[in-house]
Amino acid sequence: MKARELVFDLYGDYARYLGGEIRLAVITELLEDFDIGAPTTRVTMSRMRKEGWFETERQGRETSYRMTPKLVQYLDAGHERIFRPPIREWVGRWTLVMMQIPEKERARRDRLKRILSWEGFGQLNSSSWISPRQNTADVEKLLNVEGDGQIDVVIMETGSLEKDRVLVARCWDLSSLDAWYADFLDRWENYRLRDISELEPRQALRDRIEIITTYRQVLFLDPFLPRILQPEGWLGGRAFQTFVAVHDMLAALSMSYAADMITPTRLDM
Repeated sequence: MKARELVFDLYGDYARYLGGEIRLAVITELLEDFDIGAPTTRVTMSRMRKEGWFETERQGRETSYRMTPKLVQYLDAGHERIFRPPIREWVGRWTLVMMQIPEKERARRDRLKRILSWEGFGQLNSSSWISPRQNTADVEKLLNVEGDGQIDVVIMETGSLEKDRVLVARCWDLSSLDAWYADFLDRWENYRLRDISELEPRQALRDRIEIITTYRQVLFLDPFLPRILQPEGWLGGRAFQTFVAVHDMLAALSMSYAADMITPTRLDM
């Protein structure tokens, strides 16, 4: 697990509900549980501050990192994406994004591709991306396409379920995804059945961050297809239910530990 991802999770699941800031010494201590050394933590936090995710404040000899509105907005969007329920009913319509961005604007093109991947779009060809979700207005806002002649967002239909499934096979590697879900379930499905009454709060925090950091990886790969487009025996639904169940069951224990670590009562006098 990378330091940057762990920091987002610490603030997204804990710090934002506990005043919005954490001392650098506490961040360092928390990340050490994930084998992240102090030098890496310091460099990571410094870079994230320069990128606008944090504001810093000196408290004696300590530095605290407070969330900026940019980070709050990012975490809100990430929470919605991670916990967004699968499509229950599908009417056979795709959202199609077509981009004609020249090579000299490669950095912009790559940034837009990352956004589309995060939103569950699959690449149909070098310039076109599709998603089974009908979110044209949201996508236009997300990509900031108003007045941009290089990007078009439209709704399309193939008129055939067979053709729709061919599109799915072209845009997503579902066999690899299913294997990823199998590994995820091997690690976590039995965990949700365990008795956590004697689990140490520190371990609960570690396990909860581990599962959300792990599960987030698949959000760049899985379009979360409606059931009618899923292969038979698809494991994605079971994985989502397992993720939510474990994340919820560890909430109270992990939050109690985070509160002891993060809240101002821990400040040295």
